[in-house]
Amino acid sequence: MREKNGITLVSLVITVIILLILAGTAITIGINESNIFEKANRAKEETNIKVSDEEKALNNRFGMLDELTAEAVTVTTDIEEYPNGWEAEKLSGIATTGLRTAPIPKGFVTSEIEGENTIAGGLVIYQTGNTVITENFWTDVDENNNELLNCQTKYNQYVWIPVEDINKMVMCKDNNKNNDGTECNLVLQSDGSLKCMTHHKNDDETELCGRIYEVVATSEIVDDKTIEKKYADFNSMNQKWNTNGNHEPDVLTDTTNGDTSTNGLAAIEEIINGRNMTWEEELKNNFKEMAESTAKYGGFYIGRYEAGYDASSYTSCKGQNVMNASNEENKGVKGWYGLYKHIKGTKEEAKSSMIWGCQYDQVIKFIGTEAQEGHIDRELPRIRNVASGITTKDKMKNIYDLEGNYWEWSALSYRDTSRSGGGGNYFRVNFNTFRPASHRGSDDPLSLDSDYGSRATLYIWNK
Repeated sequence: MREKNGITLVSLVITVIILLILAGTAITIGINESNIFEKANRAKEETNIKVSDEEKALNNRFGMLDELTAEAVTVTTDIEEYPNGWEAEKLSGIATTGLRTAPIPKGFVTSEIEGENTIAGGLVIYQTGNTVITENFWTDVDENNNELLNCQTKYNQYVWIPVEDINKMVMCKDNNKNNDGTECNLVLQSDGSLKCMTHHKNDDETELCGRIYEVVATSEIVDDKTIEKKYADFNSMNQKWNTNGNHEPDVLTDTTNGDTSTNGLAAIEEIINGRNMTWEEELKNNFKEMAESTAKYGGFYIGRYEAGYDASSYTSCKGQNVMNASNEENKGVKGWYGLYKHIKGTKEEAKSSMIWGCQYDQVIKFIGTEAQEGHIDRELPRIRNVASGITTKDKMKNIYDLEGNYWEWSALSYRDTSRSGGGGNYFRVNFNTFRPASHRGSDDPLSLDSDYGSRATLYIWNK
C-alpha cells in the first residue's frame, strides 16, 4: 500500500493561527518601537541631568570641605628645581598646601596673617621685597581707636586664583566652530607655548581665545530691594568664537566709538607709545602671554582691590582712591583706554595687566555660589569716591569690592563696539539693585562714566 504525504486540515489551521499571532506581535513592536526609543532617550537625558546635578553638588561639597580643612601654606625659598619647568630666576619661592601649589613672584612675599595664608581661602601676596607680613602689623589705630592693618594700605596685594585645567579658561578659535561639539585640547609645549591637539596638532601655532561662560539670570524682590542672581555653568565646554557676542582678544572695529574711531586711535597711540606693533598685536600678545603663564604655573593673581592710585605710584592697596574712566590721572588718557594704560606695567619679574573676561570667569568659579548672588546685607556704598577695600563685608576669598563700589571694566570685547566688565556698583545700589560679582555688562571704550573702574591681574611672564 502506498504511503500518503501531506498535512491535515487541523495542522493547517494551527499553522495559520500561529503565523497570525507572530505577525500581530511584529506589527505591535513596529508601531511602538519609536515610542520605546523615545522613552529610552528621554530616560538617558534625565539621567545625564541628574548625574550633572549630582556632580555639581559633589563639587560644592568638596569645595566646602576644602575650606573647612584649609591649612596654612608652607613657603619654601631654597629650591633646587621648581615643578613643571617653573623659572627660578623669576620666583622668590613656592607656597604649598597638600597637593596645591602657588608660585611667589620675585619682590613679593606670602602673608602669614591668619585667613590670608591658605590657597583655598584666597592666598594673599604682598609686594614688600622681603619684609614678612605677620599679625604684628596690627599696630596702628584710627581716630576712633580702631585697629588698622598698615600693611594693607602700604603694599600692593594680589590673590592667587588656581586654574587646574587651562582648557576650562582658554580655547582655540576652532572649538565647536561648526556647532559640532568638537572640544579643543590645549597642551603646554616644551617651548612654553599652548597648542590645540584636536584642531591644530600639525600647525605651527594655535590662535588662542577666551572661554566665556554664559549665565542664567534670575532675580527676587526683598523689602523693595532687587536681588539679582546670575549663575554660570562651568561644566559647559560648547563655547565658540563669536564676534557677535562676548569674545577676546579682539579689536573693536566700530569707527564711531571703537578702536578705529578718531579718539580711539589717538588713545591707542598713547598706549603703544612708539613700540613697533599694531593694536591687534598688543592685545593678542598680551592674551597669549597671560594664557601660557596661567597654564605653566597653574593659575594667576588678581588685584585684591580695585585699581587705585596715590601721589607716587599705581597700586592695589586698601584705602586708595579708585581710578575711574573720568580720572585725569590715567596717564593722559581717559575712558577704557586710560584704565588699560594705567594698569599695564611690570613689577619685578611679574607683569600686571587689565583683567580679561576669561580670568574674571575663573575668579567667579573659584569663589563659588557666593559670587553669583547679590546680597543686601553687606553695607555696600551708595555714593562714589569710596576708597578701595573700605567696605569690609564686601570681601570674598580675600578679594574686595566685587559687588559694590565701582563696576569693573575688562579687556573682553562685546561685538565690535564695546568692552565688557563685571560686578555691581554704588550707582545701582543707590537704586536698591544688588548685583552679584558674576554680573556682566558693556559700554563703548570712550565712555567717561565715573562709575567705571577696573582691576589688575598679575602673572609671571617670559621676557
